[in-house]
Amino acid sequence: MVRSQQLIENLHKEMRSDPYLLALLNGAGLSLDDMDAYIADIAAQLNVSTATWSLDIYEREAGIKTNKSRTYEERRAVIVARWRSSGKSDIHLIQQVADAWKNGRVNVEFRADGQIHVTFNSEKGVPSDLDSLDAAIDEVKPAHLGVIYHFLYLLIRDVHGMKINTLQGIKLNAFAMDRGQ
Repeated sequence: MVRSQQLIENLHKEMRSDPYLLALLNGAGLSLDDMDAYIADIAAQLNVSTATWSLDIYEREAGIKTNKSRTYEERRAVIVARWRSSGKSDIHLIQQVADAWKNGRVNVEFRADGQIHVTFNSEKGVPSDLDSLDAAIDEVKPAHLGVIYHFLYLLIRDVHGMKINTLQGIKLNAFAMDRGQ
């Protein structure tokens, strides 16, 4: 309704009380207000990090099967990982794919045991969309190499001194048994 008021204020003083013009401008003002919302929504769809309904299009273009049970964030991560997954298959490429998950808080390294080790550095417990990350890494890694995942857990000794309110906000899968290590 803000736009219609602006349109009326731009009229000559004597025309501001004409009922026909007021009705016409109020309708046009509402249409302009709606147009702003449509334009903002379209602009949001042009960036995968803010896209919602256009994720289906990004997935189709990337050859990804749409899974509506995933969150928008998880779907975006799969898309970004697919975009990053082209090129020579080396540890840097695998790191780029893993960086699409958890905002780069994942470390990937190749160790002497002949395995790729993926370590989650900040989130406690097993990430919610590990299957998608595993599938993306499997797509870009050499077929003969295995992947070992390392997770951070809260140990009982880490809980000492925490307030009850803080503990209540932590999911149970973030805890592990302390075996004196």
